[in-house]
Amino acid sequence: MALFVFIKIQKMSSSEVLDTLNKLNISYQVLEHAPLLTMQDGLDVEKTLNLCPCKNLLLKNSQHEYFLLMISGDKKVRMSSIAKQINSSHLSFAGDDELKELLNVSTGAVSPLDLVADTTKKVKVLMDRELLSLEFIGCHPGVNTMTVKLRTDDLVNVLFPYLKVACTSVDCSLNT
Repeated sequence: MALFVFIKIQKMSSSEVLDTLNKLNISYQVLEHAPLLTMQDGLDVEKTLNLCPCKNLLLKNSQHEYFLLMISGDKKVRMSSIAKQINSSHLSFAGDDELKELLNVSTGAVSPLDLVADTTKKVKVLMDRELLSLEFIGCHPGVNTMTVKLRTDDLVNVLFPYLKVACTSVDCSLNT
């Protein structure tokens, strides 16, 4: 006789993220769409919202430090260069279990807005300098069926401080 145990993972809702943005008086625009699983899937969304494609990756090092890397969609991730810039050991991708545990999301839905769910404050943000220069940025609010367009300045200078999230600028163009 098989015994099945169901574990309920509390998933952050998009309304929690939007409630936080409203609480902070951050202006935003929401677009609902089919699930986005790849950068290619998101091209129509970026065109509709007039955004630069952005990918978000949860990375970790051997000291169990976690970093949410925000990089332009057309750039390749050079882990050794990023690790060197932040004085870290080797960086690798965090696993699905870590995505769920830290941010309550799955692969394909990682976003800086998910940091609302990071109650442990273990995740630091690494943001490509190119993205910091953009007026607007697009992020998933806990699900990959919605994209929120907001001012980059509001994300970095209002939301991150409110969430007590450290944000470090990195140059993802470097080859070192």
